[in-house]
Amino acid sequence: MARGDQLGRQWKIIQTLISSRRGKSAADLAEEMECHPRTVYRDLEALQVAGFPIYTERSEGKNLWSLLDTIKHQIPVPFTLTELMALYFGKEMLKVFKDVLAVARPFTIPWSHSSKRSRQPSPRNRSNI
Repeated sequence: MARGDQLGRQWKIIQTLISSRRGKSAADLAEEMECHPRTVYRDLEALQVAGFPIYTERSEGKNLWSLLDTIKHQIPVPFTLTELMALYFGKEMLKVFKDVLAVARPFTIPWSHSSKRSRQPSPRNRSNI
């Protein structure tokens, strides 16, 4: 198994637990992740060791895994794994242009208040002054 597969699966588990209201059983998570329930238990344990506030509670004869409610509201807009990879690699690709931006003249908006030019009325409107 590739390391990327494990990270991707753990990310999906986190996203699934965030979106779940009641929590999910290991069997349900295994079905969604298309892996063995024992793999899910290992991933959940690894996430707990990493510091994610994942807990389990017994409901209707099942152990349901969930994230603390307070953490669900602190996590920013969830990105898919593909979107996260695109952001990461896009950032790396833009490093090529790091020195190009320093050479370019800074863009200023002529009508902005921070412009150093004084505002002078146009010749057509000077007669009104």
